[in-house]
Amino acid sequence: MVVHSIIITNFSGVLLLSRYYAGGCEAWDGEGAACRAAWERRVWGLAAPWSGNSRPEGEGILDQWTVVWRTQGEFAIFLAGDDE
Repeated sequence: MVVHSIIITNFSGVLLLSRYYAGGCEAWDGEGAACRAAWERRVWGLAAPWSGNSRPEGEGILDQWTVVWRTQGEFAIFLAGDDE
């Protein structure tokens, strides 16, 4: 599996940590933080809202990337990658 990104947020969507790896992020170097922030909002949006419609774990597809998430305590952990 080629890992694209690891993102950790709280349930309010506040970004606590993001780490990007090879596998598509190289194109963002010229676009900077705005492109990464847009990606982080889209990833978080897959699992939100947390209250009422709780989704403690799941998966989805964004662009060509498979995104899986799990919750631990007050945190949501997202991993994006593909099957190569």
